[in-house]
Amino acid sequence: MKVLVTGGAGFIGSHLVEKLIEENEVMIIDNLDEGKREYVHEEAKFRKVDIRKKSKVESTVKDFNPEIIYHLAAYNDAMGSIEQPREAIDTNIHGTVNILEACIENDVKKIIYASSGGLSYGEPEQTPTTEEHQLKPVYPYGITKTCGTLFIKDYSRRKNLNYSVCRLGSVYGPRANGGVIKNFFEKLRKNEKPVIFGDGTQTRDFIHVKDVVRGLRKAADKGDGEYNLGNGVQTSVNELLELIEEVTEQDIDPIYKNRWQGDIDRCELSCKKSKNEINWKPQIDLFEGLKKCKRYYYN
Repeated sequence: MKVLVTGGAGFIGSHLVEKLIEENEVMIIDNLDEGKREYVHEEAKFRKVDIRKKSKVESTVKDFNPEIIYHLAAYNDAMGSIEQPREAIDTNIHGTVNILEACIENDVKKIIYASSGGLSYGEPEQTPTTEEHQLKPVYPYGITKTCGTLFIKDYSRRKNLNYSVCRLGSVYGPRANGGVIKNFFEKLRKNEKPVIFGDGTQTRDFIHVKDVVRGLRKAADKGDGEYNLGNGVQTSVNELLELIEEVTEQDIDPIYKNRWQGDIDRCELSCKKSKNEINWKPQIDLFEGLKKCKRYYYN
C-alpha cells in the first residue's frame, strides 16, 4: 500500500514511518522547520514540501498517488501560537485544507489526523474525558487544531472522505522536540534545575510515542471517527518529578515560575472507545516509559 505521511521527519512522524515502512511504500513530506533530515527513514521517499504551498502539495500527492494520508505536519508550539497566531492558522488550518483538497482530487481513501486531547477539549467538565465532550480549545494552537478537525469532518460529509481524528495526550519519548519530560531530562543531564510553571499540581495524561504510533495505525485499519489516545491516567507535574527522581536516583530541586496564562488544570483521556472500536489500549505505563527515556537522554 502507498502511504503518505506529512510531518514524517518530526517526532511522532518519524516513529510512525519506521513502522509503516515494514509493510508499505511510504512517502514523507516535511518542510524541515521542526523535523530533521536525519529523522527521514532511508527507505522512504522524501520531498521537502511546505503544506502551506497548495500547488506543491497537489503535485506531490498526484505524483505519489497514496491510498492513505497520515496528517501530522503542524505548527505545534502552543505557547508560541499566542505570539504568532497567524503561523498556527496558516499551517494548521490552511495547510490542512490543502491536504484535504489533494485527497479529494486524487481519490485518497482515508486521512488520519493527529490532534491534541488536552488543548482541544480545554478545561474538561469531567474526567476521564470522552470523545463526546464539547470541544473548548485553548490557545491559538488548540483552536487551529480543532478547526482542522471540523474541516476534515465537513469534507467527509460532503466528499465522502473516510477519516480518523486521533486526539493525543502529552506525547513523550525519543526525538521529542518539546514537552515537560524532555525538558526535565535535558536539564538534569546538564546538572541544571528543571523549571515547573505554577505549583505543579496541574495534571497531564502522558502517553509514550510507541503507543501513539500503534494507535494511529489501528485507526487507519479499523476506525472511522474520533479517538482518544492516552494512558487514561492523570499525573501531576509534581508527581512526574518524583517518578523521574526515582528513575534517575537523583534528588531534584526544581525552580517554580509563574504558570502560563490559560493553562488547563486537568487532563485525563477516556480511551474506552479506542479499545472497543479500534482494538487499541496503551501498553507502556509512565514509569516504564520514563526508564526508556533515561536510557535515551543519558546515552
